[in-house]
Amino acid sequence: MRIFSSTRPTTVSTNSKRSISKKSRTRLIAVTSLTAIAAMIFASTSFATRSLTQSWFENVASLVKGGSTSSSSPAHANESTALNTELESPLSPLPAMATERRGHTATRLADGRVLIAGGENSSGALNETEIYDPASSTFSVSGNMSTARVDHSAALLSDGRVLIAGGRNGAGSTPTTELFDPTTGTFSSGPVMSVARAGHSATFFADGRLLIVGGDASGSAEVFDPSANSFTALDSHLSIPRSMHSTALLNDGRVVVVGGRDTSGNDLKSVEIFDTPAASFSTVDDSLTVARSRAVLRVLFDGKVQIIGGNNDGSMEIYDPTSESIGAYAHVLPETDTCTGLKPGVMASQTRAALFHNGQTDALLDRSGHTITEINGQALIVGGSNSSGAILSST
Repeated sequence: MRIFSSTRPTTVSTNSKRSISKKSRTRLIAVTSLTAIAAMIFASTSFATRSLTQSWFENVASLVKGGSTSSSSPAHANESTALNTELESPLSPLPAMATERRGHTATRLADGRVLIAGGENSSGALNETEIYDPASSTFSVSGNMSTARVDHSAALLSDGRVLIAGGRNGAGSTPTTELFDPTTGTFSSGPVMSVARAGHSATFFADGRLLIVGGDASGSAEVFDPSANSFTALDSHLSIPRSMHSTALLNDGRVVVVGGRDTSGNDLKSVEIFDTPAASFSTVDDSLTVARSRAVLRVLFDGKVQIIGGNNDGSMEIYDPTSESIGAYAHVLPETDTCTGLKPGVMASQTRAALFHNGQTDALLDRSGHTITEINGQALIVGGSNSSGAILSST
């Protein structure tokens, strides 16, 4: 007999020579009931709510069965562990970095390690970098960049190197780039962008080219071609010049540009689309329910995009590229919710990004200007600044 959850089947084997025990029968009935409840909720709620509750129902079913779910997905394994140990903190503090920082980048390298580069603290913009090794859960100091940078971009190239582009320092924004070689742990100069940028975005096309958007006064864009090792400026500009925005490559090859800040520093609710074949930007008629800066974007299997966090609201929304509409606004962890298993369930999914913001009593959650890097179903949270303005080295 096969019991179906929302995303994958959970198989319950039977043996014709053995009867199912009363305990097992009770568990089976409970699993079936939970699955039915989940089906009703999934059929009647928004996609955002489905995404939020999906893992929770799967893991509650696992608990009723008396064990963890059998899955090759590390994310679901971690979700099950989180619910089985819900009395423990869903956060596991790691050793601190050598240097406190915010506005840095965190890039997962091809070998699984994470490059932490630049940022700023009370000393100003930084050129120091560190490497996090998940195998040993330790940070180690790596080579310095040639230029101190904060609010720059970092992109892992197909050859394993990391392109660090733009950012600002004591002299203002810079158009320079440099390349990090993980085999030597050193940086070398890269090609120069067409304009100086800080707070811009970097998004890979399917063909390996890199789209650089915004971070300057005119809202310009350019494309980096790794094979030619050069940047090419585009004629089309954003309708609203913005920085600290978020971007994601849609399934149809276009790029969505979400929120950010205008040139006066105001957070934005607007969304734009970059049409890759036409190399042009257009504005989405709908706007976000709340303004967001540096939200986490997650493209779902059906092409919709979760827009997670980016403010102190603890919420997310959904962008639907087929209708070019925005909806399904929801708080990922309602303050009035009394379910003890919900918070660990949220923390075990990518929607956890909405829980990291200023104004919280939990010191590990109270941060902005941090980075979130997915690592095998878990997430590495690095640095940022707390509600008091203190810049953090905690991870």
